Amino acid sequence: MKPRTDHVDAIEKQQIATLAATGKSQRAIARATGRDPRTIVRVLKDPGVLEEKAKIEDRLATKFEQLAEAVLDSVSEDDLLKATLQQKTISAATMTDKARLLRGQTTSNIGLMVRLVREACESGELPPCPVITDGGETLIDVDAEETPNP
Repeated sequence: MKPRTDHVDAIEKQQIATLAATGKSQRAIARATGRDPRTIVRVLKDPGVLEEKAKIEDRLATKFEQLAEAVLDSVSEDDLLKATLQQKTISAATMTDKARLLRGQTTSNIGLMVRLVREACESGELPPCPVITDGGETLIDVDAEETPNP
């Protein structure tokens, strides 16, 4: 560890902001920089470092959004036929969730996912969908007349 008396220069602050923006813990940042974890805590409270971290998070979120859009735009009819619904859903959801996390937004999209799966199942273009539950509550049962709730 570098002594506490060492000044944290602008390059180190940028490195700390970058590591924090990419989701590294304060202890992981301390290990990566050779600094004491208390120094990392102190640096991460600096308004300039917080602003830089927010800018990096926003750039990363934008990049993930662009990647998600590029992936979706590149999907051909052949790709759609080859990929399972699960593969398609997981790919798009992962990139969307990453972008939302970086923007400090919630990733609770359960209602949207349930609606999309229900629509796909009801369209008849997919094989029969299984019953999907959430903690014992039935969310989707396309074969049932009504969606039961325990």
